[in-house]
Amino acid sequence: MRFIFKNIYFKPYLHVIFFFSSHLIVGQLPNETPISILLDSLENQIIYQTDQSFRFIDLNSFKTKKTIQIPKQTISNLIPVINKDELYLISNNSGNTYVLGKDDGLKRIDNSGIQNFFNNSAVFVKNDTIFRHGGYGYWTSSNFMIYFDDSTKQWEVYPTSKNSKTPRGADSHVSTLTSNNYVFFGGYTVSENGYRSKTPLNAEVWCYDFEIRDWNILGNMIPNQFDDVAGSFTAYNQVYFFDKKSNFFRLDIFGNKLTKYKRNPIVYDFYRISPIFYKNYLYYVNSSGELSNILFTDLTSSIEKTIRFYENRSRIKNTSYVIIVLLLFLLTMFFIHKRTNRLRKLLFLENGIKYRGKYVELDPMAISIIQYAFKGDVPFSIISNMLNKPHLSKIQNERIKNKMITEINLKLHVLTGISQDFLVVSKSSYDARYKVVHINHIAFEKII
Repeated sequence: MRFIFKNIYFKPYLHVIFFFSSHLIVGQLPNETPISILLDSLENQIIYQTDQSFRFIDLNSFKTKKTIQIPKQTISNLIPVINKDELYLISNNSGNTYVLGKDDGLKRIDNSGIQNFFNNSAVFVKNDTIFRHGGYGYWTSSNFMIYFDDSTKQWEVYPTSKNSKTPRGADSHVSTLTSNNYVFFGGYTVSENGYRSKTPLNAEVWCYDFEIRDWNILGNMIPNQFDDVAGSFTAYNQVYFFDKKSNFFRLDIFGNKLTKYKRNPIVYDFYRISPIFYKNYLYYVNSSGELSNILFTDLTSSIEKTIRFYENRSRIKNTSYVIIVLLLFLLTMFFIHKRTNRLRKLLFLENGIKYRGKYVELDPMAISIIQYAFKGDVPFSIISNMLNKPHLSKIQNERIKNKMITEINLKLHVLTGISQDFLVVSKSSYDARYKVVHINHIAFEKII
């Protein structure tokens, strides 16, 4: 696995912390600037790249087995990778690909015509194939992967599925490789508007699935959790990195967990290039340019906090959809419930009453009497005045009044199936000599 970062000079804060390291492998290189270190596990060595040479350092004796001097202008632009047990040197800003010849000189093996592109791309090896992702050139950031075809000696575009999403272009980003996935985040991206500046930082976390050849965005990094990535490595299937303030982190990409460890002073002495984890030790270049190592557990023994690394936009979007659908469902159920309740209650119209889809016709005067009764007890005298016919006798008017009340109760019996009277005649609570009419709320309370 390979990570590409911008190499920045890093001044030491503490010089007395060298006792933490179990070995100081290479002495200070006063005129050379560290660029990268690479593990060659087959040869049990670390390849230490500076701006002037490659040093092959034995991990048993901690001695330099061989040094290859290469002109500064050339070596500073090379990215070393191990593929099929051989050292390949990839040009940072072109498709030029080299191996070491018998005389340890550079031997170009590609037929590529790519120039001034793929600057600061991520370079990694999967299934004995060298890949590159992203990179900058010609005022744009690459958003695709290429691979080195051994048969044609050309860099070819690695295909994606037709339905795949398109990731954001990026360079100088952090990347990691699992068995089936390539993940990247951070780095720089070119703005799509205006002056096409590289200023915008990439906050998106993207994943490529090699099995289905599909890109998928995991989310957006939560801001202000760390101060840029100064160096990273993979251990125990997790990504570890330190930032520019020498804070040390573990990142569980798919679990979406960022763990910050309590600061170990030795991290202040890390030069800002990616360390190497190997056999329980972390190999790194210190601020004096010396290759050193530390027991890995010394850095990870104490956790400060664990937080989420990114916000899952699709999950937020899906959650929003669920909430909207749920609200619409509840709103629909409310109106259905309201309508159902309305159907289950007596609906008084101008000329009749509806109940559960059935209808009975009533005289408008009967409806008026019912409306009066809803306000409280209705004295017989008011009903008499409402139904009074001057040309009829008092007895006849009394019969009309009683008939009206009986008709209302009869039709409510038929409509509702309730055997009790809807309108009840009783003595007034104020004066027993007078009668009043009121609604039978006890029998009809659920439907009125």
